[in-house]
Amino acid sequence: MAGVGGFVVLITVLFAAPLALGSYVVVQGASRRVVLAWFGFLAALFLVALGLGALVLLTTPL
Repeated sequence: MAGVGGFVVLITVLFAAPLALGSYVVVQGASRRVVLAWFGFLAALFLVALGLGALVLLTTPL
């Protein structure tokens, strides 16, 4: 479980990081609705990674 969970967390963060870096391009001429949807999606991705990472750490035996 720890190996798969760690891999999923890593892939999620590696997927979301370039999206966060490219946010200026997306929101530069976008409406308020698009900006909220974009950053809401990014926040959800990072929260999923955080939650899964915490779950992996708490369920992995020492």
